[in-house]
Amino acid sequence: MGKSFLIFLVIVIADTLLDFGKWAIGRYTEVTPIVSVAVLIFGSCLIAIISRYVSELKGIKAFLAYHHHGKMCWTREDMKGKHWDYMVCPDCIDFEIQDGDANKCPISAEVHELCLRHHLVLSVWECPKFIKIRR
Repeated sequence: MGKSFLIFLVIVIADTLLDFGKWAIGRYTEVTPIVSVAVLIFGSCLIAIISRYVSELKGIKAFLAYHHHGKMCWTREDMKGKHWDYMVCPDCIDFEIQDGDANKCPISAEVHELCLRHHLVLSVWECPKFIKIRR
């Protein structure tokens, strides 16, 4: 089942439930108000539960606020804490930090200073001075 069809199906089901709930509220003789309100609540809950999944299918990202480098920062929820996974620096011979020594790479040191100054998290994806560590 494709993503587009799933999104379409979810929207149709939720919209039908909400329309039925609205219709049922005005039909007191055939449907009790408790049932119609329950259908509206169920439809709303269904939309709330699946909206996050549908948003991810559509490519809409969730953001969150947290404290980093002493200041409130915002990030995409799916990327928080993953900058090390994508950096080339930890695999570079000049980045080796042992026993509290300063980083030998002037580029990554400058990037780190920029991060501290502006409360950022940056990941270095490309570097002209990269030399792979031989392990």
